[in-house]
Amino acid sequence: MVSPAQTWGMQGKTLLKLGKAIEDFAEKQYPIVNGIALNRAAFETQKEYRKIVERRFTLRNKRTIKSIQFNKVQGLNPKTQESSVGSTMEYMAKQEFGDTKKSKGKKGIAIPTTTASSESLSAKPRKKTVSRPRRRGSIRLTKASVKSFNRKHHIIATIRAVAAKGSGNFAYLPIQGAKGIYRIIGKGIKAKIKMIYSLSKKTIPIKKQPSLTPAINNIIPKMPRFYIEAAEKRMKKSFKF
Repeated sequence: MVSPAQTWGMQGKTLLKLGKAIEDFAEKQYPIVNGIALNRAAFETQKEYRKIVERRFTLRNKRTIKSIQFNKVQGLNPKTQESSVGSTMEYMAKQEFGDTKKSKGKKGIAIPTTTASSESLSAKPRKKTVSRPRRRGSIRLTKASVKSFNRKHHIIATIRAVAAKGSGNFAYLPIQGAKGIYRIIGKGIKAKIKMIYSLSKKTIPIKKQPSLTPAINNIIPKMPRFYIEAAEKRMKKSFKF
């Protein structure tokens, strides 16, 4: 039979051990809990950010998604611990905060049309990616030496000269108000033109389309749960009697 004195002695040892565990948790475990919670927040934000980007943007490949990375917490000082999320691609910052794109050459900025992405003319804005043969880097302009006495005659002469070299060739046509790269289909006076890239604008505003900000806003309400679950995990390791 255990006497009252022995019982108190056992309880006293347990209380001392509990007190030491609490002290240990406060001093040693909190920085770990803080790091776990911040790392999880960054990881969950990365997943949310990628989902939003895939939903909102027309992506040509997986490079944009793969560029969205997160950095883990470094060190055990809660005052300096931080995790971060973002894209390594500069253009993603321009999408997030907006910008102005400027032409670097004499001609305007090449803006693909719906014809370039094999969509109907009424499909605005363009939703599909530009097909590989019609990407700007894949297009080779057909050279045509023509004699002309005004802009209108030059355009007509260029169309006919390029068409004579084969249907489906590309040419730059300085049409007033519709300068661009055109695909010329057919021959002679029956040749038709379809704009592939508009080159009418020297500058274009890049509208702000934030994706990271809403991702962060979706994760912030979950932060208390991240801390609670991290603390519970560490407490199970610390409070063993």
